[in-house]
Amino acid sequence: MVFHANAVFKTVMVIYRLPDHVSMEEGALLEPLSVGVHACKRANVSIGKKVLVCGAGPIGLVSMLSAKAMGANAVCVTGEWLAFTRVIGWVPRDIETEI
Repeated sequence: MVFHANAVFKTVMVIYRLPDHVSMEEGALLEPLSVGVHACKRANVSIGKKVLVCGAGPIGLVSMLSAKAMGANAVCVTGEWLAFTRVIGWVPRDIETEI
């Protein structure tokens, strides 16, 4: 089976200079944070909503923080990095013991 596609690829390079008051570490978090905020906006996260985040990697964690900042009542996160959530001040609960 052979597939053919006619496509034109264009390299686009956009560089933004960070303001002096923004550290390189903070700047490095802007892209994952923008993904988390965009996801929450697309999902219409607001006060009192329940949110499921699949994956506790960097983008999942900032998505969780974005959902909480937008007023989500309950945020459930799945994934292998759940122990890391304690570092950012969120304590995971075992929902199986709460049911």
